[in-house]
Amino acid sequence: VPYVGETGFAAFSSHVPENGDIIVVFGPHTSISIDGEVGKHLREGQGCCSASCGAVTGAYNALVGGSGSSPDWDDADMQM
Repeated sequence: VPYVGETGFAAFSSHVPENGDIIVVFGPHTSISIDGEVGKHLREGQGCCSASCGAVTGAYNALVGGSGSSPDWDDADMQM
């Protein structure tokens, strides 16, 4: 299980049904709803779709809706 810290675990646990339990076997970082919407998921015990990782969804949306231009790379940015 990737380390997400206290904030990440709090975000994850907000998706648990009331009086529910958490068993982490594998936690994908994004999802696709039954209607094909990337970043949305209908979790068991909940009445409507909720968001999965906003950062991954934002990256996906940037890729599919991009301008086609090359990004400005920052050599100091270790994520690039």
